[in-house]
Amino acid sequence: GACPFDSRNEYFKKPFGAVRRGESVAFKLRLSVFVPNPRVFLVVANAYGETRSTLPDGYENVYGVSVTLEETGLYWYYFQVEQEDGHVFTIKKGPHHLGSYQADAPLYQLTCYGEDFETPDFLKGGLLYQ
Repeated sequence: GACPFDSRNEYFKKPFGAVRRGESVAFKLRLSVFVPNPRVFLVVANAYGETRSTLPDGYENVYGVSVTLEETGLYWYYFQVEQEDGHVFTIKKGPHHLGSYQADAPLYQLTCYGEDFETPDFLKGGLLYQ
């Protein structure tokens, strides 16, 4: 089936990459398996706790929600799908940043930086390895 999520594709997550505190981040999930009347959630966690946002009923199995991060630092996120029969499955980070239905897959990571941060000119458009 089609990929449910790709963190490096702006169709699924916009903006691309790290986000500024207070900036809205739009997420879309495309269920590639048929689930009748699912309840779909985006779960976002940081050092201070976890929030679950409901993704409203989708058109053609696409669900979307926007969240705003209020704290700087690292966040981790994944999607959770609850079926009518109570069964729950997750969509986490698979190979090549694509969504995976493997329960033990790692979580996606998202960095939130302060609104006063500016990228130094010599780094703009470049890659930094650590």
